[in-house]
Amino acid sequence: SINEVGGLMQATTREATDAAAASEESSAAIDQITKVVANVNTIVDKVTKEVSNFRV
Repeated sequence: SINEVGGLMQATTREATDAAAASEESSAAIDQITKVVANVNTIVDKVTKEVSNFRV
C-alpha cells in the first residue's frame, strides 16, 4: 500500500541520514588522529634534536 511505501521511504531516509552522520564522525575522528600523529612526530623530532645535542 501507499502507507507501506511511505514508511519504507522514511526508514531509508533515516538510515541514509544516520550513515552520513556516522561517516562524518569517522572523518572527524580520522582528522583528529592525523593531528595527534603529526604532534607526536613533531615531539619526536624535537626530542631527537635535543638528544643529539648531548652526544659527544
